[in-house]
Amino acid sequence: MKKIHETFKFLKLKKSDNPHLSIGRRLTPENLKIASELFTTIDLEFECNEIVLREFDPKVKQFFVIDAFPFGSNPKREFVQGSLF
Repeated sequence: MKKIHETFKFLKLKKSDNPHLSIGRRLTPENLKIASELFTTIDLEFECNEIVLREFDPKVKQFFVIDAFPFGSNPKREFVQGSLF
């Protein structure tokens, strides 16, 4: 990610060096209902070490980190059955 941003330095963009995933941004209640009907099974595996709360700054049109909520260390990996909807 850092190398990509270095390539585009001439654009003077303020971008995060930390990749992130936004889920359900700008979805209306109607679209959320449609999404829950479309995605009945989700086969997804990833590790998440923290959740970050961000706030939108309209001047620079970017989100900035307000706080981070790291998960505690769990040295034993265990299978957890989950559901998105």
